[in-house]
Amino acid sequence: MYGYIIATAQLELPHTLIKSFVISTTTASIREGWSYVDSIPEDQICSTGNAVLPVVLHYCKRYILEKWFFSKYRLKKKYISCETPLLVSPPLDLATKKFTFSLPPPPHGHDGSEWNPDARHFSPKMAKREAFMICALISSINEAAVYYKKTACRGNANMVANYTFWTDPEH
Repeated sequence: MYGYIIATAQLELPHTLIKSFVISTTTASIREGWSYVDSIPEDQICSTGNAVLPVVLHYCKRYILEKWFFSKYRLKKKYISCETPLLVSPPLDLATKKFTFSLPPPPHGHDGSEWNPDARHFSPKMAKREAFMICALISSINEAAVYYKKTACRGNANMVANYTFWTDPEH
């Protein structure tokens, strides 16, 4: 990302800012395409069908709602492999659940200083955005893993979806 920015500045390439192209931080309002997600009914946030959506999911932070959690830093290093199970898919109505969250247990070997098991609260709008990112990211990561398993594992792939960040013994 930084290399692209530096190169385009050095080459003086013209750009047009498109604010609806990407979503990342659920608290962003003006600079990202959250208006598309905000217009989806809560009970359809994990099954968006033909909804108009932003093109890019930039997962730059952790996303969490109730006990549903996604963080690229907590994903197994060898997640896309023949033996690792798929991530459990969240319920389709995740955005209609309580608007609380608590962090999963700290990774193995971590001192736990940032872990607070007490539930915190989101506004309905932030809960909906968190739910969307969790559902979209888990779906996308699982889709990539299934593709790999079907093409590389010669019929010897673990296709069971029982992996969660809450029960991962390596973390």
